[in-house]
Order: sequence, then structure tokens, then C-alpha cells
Amino acid sequence: MHAEPNRSALAGALAIDALVRHGVRHVVLAPGSRSSPLVAAAVAHPALDVRIHLDERGAAFRALGIGRATGAPAAVVTTSGTAVANLLPAAVEAGRDHVPLVLLTADRPPELHDVGANQAIHQHDLFPPYTRASATLAPIADETDLEGYVDTLDAVIGAAVGDAPGPVQANVQLREPLAPTPEDWDRSIVEGLAERTAPPAGGTDDVPAGAFGDVSNAERPLLVLGTGASMPTGIGWPVFADLRSGLREGPRDAWLPHLDEALAIGAVPPPDVVVQLGGRLTSKGLAVQLARGEHTQHVLVDPVAPGPDPNFGTTRHVRADVGAATSALGALGLRAPMPDAWREADRAVAEALTRTIDDHDELTEPYVARHVARARAGRG
Repeated sequence: MHAEPNRSALAGALAIDALVRHGVRHVVLAPGSRSSPLVAAAVAHPALDVRIHLDERGAAFRALGIGRATGAPAAVVTTSGTAVANLLPAAVEAGRDHVPLVLLTADRPPELHDVGANQAIHQHDLFPPYTRASATLAPIADETDLEGYVDTLDAVIGAAVGDAPGPVQANVQLREPLAPTPEDWDRSIVEGLAERTAPPAGGTDDVPAGAFGDVSNAERPLLVLGTGASMPTGIGWPVFADLRSGLREGPRDAWLPHLDEALAIGAVPPPDVVVQLGGRLTSKGLAVQLARGEHTQHVLVDPVAPGPDPNFGTTRHVRADVGAATSALGALGLRAPMPDAWREADRAVAEALTRTIDDHDELTEPYVARHVARARAGRG
């Protein structure tokens, strides 16, 4: 840290080091002047994959998508002012979906606030109640307590991956010079700055066999795969994969991708037991079915308490890592026959969708999606 050319460069280096220390490996940059020290430090760090996105809103959603796909926090870096406000939609989604996301926002120093300076807004309080933690870090001066400065960075960024993962904001105030222009600064303030290490990784949740309750005698069980879920091995139940699971294919003898549509209109008998791995479903059809309350049990596995329950119908909530719960459920070796009505209804919906899309040779979203999928599968 002694080699940093000025105090703002030091602030950028400390912030980026904190990101890496807490597991960030992907940073999305939106161009701007005030964030230059943060950008320079990110680009120079060998542990980071850095991408540039010209639009702040798009940059935030790109970082959100990385966090959703990897389970590890990604960071989005922006300049000051209205650029920061563009991060709000992604912050809201990250907060609702418990996706780790770091908003590293550059800010103007206090003397430029409330005096009409360009791109100086109250950006430190834009994101509550969706952020898990936030802090504004004042410009580094020769009298700054760097231990406290780094403690604040660690506390905020570490909250992104706490018991309730989500977005956090580290709002870093920076003074000129923003470029790596040499200036005199008291390098003794970095003396004795303790070397920080990565926090210990959390262990995999231990899910006891009885966590799911008595579901072994279900007549028409349904396994629902939601956010963060994967297909468990060793279970022989019918399976519906919600869009949020990211799963598009599964065991042919168990996979029912269109069952929700049949359940929604009451065309088939409802499940008596539903085990849902991962929260926040998007299927309206399944939501309609669950709202009817025709099941005797609805077991929801989600790492966050109390877990999403918009229909107030969950009978048991298992607070656990979805991956660990998936393994525990598979180990039970549950089996149940596929209801003929479910299989027939799923096939009928699939055929109806195919006819509707193929019979209308128009450039619609379903038409494009169908042909792109076929092309990728090598079916022309």
C-alpha cells in the first residue's frame, strides 16, 4: 500500500482487496470519472475477471446474474450521482431473491454535497430496505484510522454472504486527484495495518433424515425444483422444475415440465404431498394449485427463514442449504408411481404448445425460442 500514488488510489486498493478477500472474483464496471481509483485497482488485481458495461442498470443485472449462477458475490462499480440510482432494480431483485451482490459506488467528498456540485446526490441511502448492510467511507486523509476503514469494508462486504445473502453497498468518497497522479501523503498511516485473511468458509448444512417429516406414504407426491435446486439422485417421484431452477431436462420417466398448466385448470388430480427444493417460484399455474390448499403437506426447503410462502400454505419449513437438503432427500430413496393422468396431461399440453407455435410462422418470442433450442440441439 505504500506505493499507491495518492490517497484516492489507496482507497481504491483497499476496497478492491476487501472484495477479493470476501470471495468476489467478478467485477462489472460502468464507465465514469469519480470511480477511476476503484476501476484502476480492479483492473490491476490478478484475481479478478473484469468486464465493462456501458449502462449502469445493465451492469448491475450482469453482476446479479453472475451471483445467481455462481452463488458467490459479484461486484458492480459505478461513478457518483445518478449512475448509482440505476442500480436500484438489481438491488431490489437481489434483496428479494437472496442473491449476494456488492454495490461499490464512488461518491463525491462531503464538501461537494448540498452545494449544487454536479453528480453529487445522497446516494448512501438509496437502497434500504433491500440492502443487508451499507456504509459510506469518508475520503482518506492523513489522520484516517485505516484499521477502522478496512473493518468497515469487511463488515459491509461480508454481509453479502451472511445468513441472509443479498445486496450490500460500500459507498466510497473520493477526492481529487482521481488519476494515479503522485501527491504527498503520509504513508505512515499504513504502518501497522494488519494483514487481513479471508473469512472461514461456511460448512455444508447437516440435514437430518427426519427434516422432511413423514412423506414416505404419499400417494401422489410432487417434487418441485425451485431456486438453486438440482435433480436429486435416488428419488423416484414425479418432478416439476420451475423456471427459476434453470433446469430444462430431467429423467424421462419422472419429468413433467407442463404439469403446472394442467393443475391450474383442475384437469388432473392434485398432489397430496409437495416437497419444494428452493424458494421463489415463478409458475403461476403451480401457485394457483398450491393456493387451493388441496395438499396435505407442503415442505419448503430454503436457506433463509421464514422462507417465501405467498399462499400461506407451507406446512413445514426446512431451513437448510438447498444442495445439502437435495442430497439428504435423495438418500431417503423415496418411490411413488407416476399418475397416468399427470403423464397424459403433460404430453397433451406439450403437443398443444408445439402445434400452436409451429402453425403460426410468425416472429414471436416462443417461435424464436423454439427454433433456437432446436438449432442448438442439432434438430434444424
